[in-house]
Amino acid sequence: MKALAVLIALAIPPAVYFTTFWKDRKQEQAQGQAELQRVDARLEAARAAQTNMSKFFEENASVTAELQQTRIVLPPTLKANDILRTLQSQITAHGVQLIRFEPRPPADAPPLQRVSVEAEVAGPPSVVRLFLHDLTETRPGERILTVSEVKDEGDKTSFVVTGYALPD
Repeated sequence: MKALAVLIALAIPPAVYFTTFWKDRKQEQAQGQAELQRVDARLEAARAAQTNMSKFFEENASVTAELQQTRIVLPPTLKANDILRTLQSQITAHGVQLIRFEPRPPADAPPLQRVSVEAEVAGPPSVVRLFLHDLTETRPGERILTVSEVKDEGDKTSFVVTGYALPD
């Protein structure tokens, strides 16, 4: 009996210790697993953010390039001299002669600003027609110009050229 009492006395403390230790160990393991899941989620979010960030930078570069092209077509400011330069390059290309160039005051039509110029050229009607067509043809990287109030008077043709600006 004594031996049984000694055996029980020796068996109870380890049994209590191991069950408590095992319970704490399981709790620590569950906490570690939960922490690991949180870290995995944060890591996955960081990877997604990194992917999205590179896509964002690519899109930003694309939009910046597009804005540069738009700034050529619709500059923040436009002066009558800018229209004169365009007219002169087209006049040289078509062999017509500029007789009159009179700038009108700028007009605002939000969000655009319009700069109009009254002009008159001399040359054969077929050449002047081609000149006006090429002047208003919008090409990538060139300003948008419109022609209105065209009056054909034999070898002279008067018209109004309007350029547009998009102020910042």
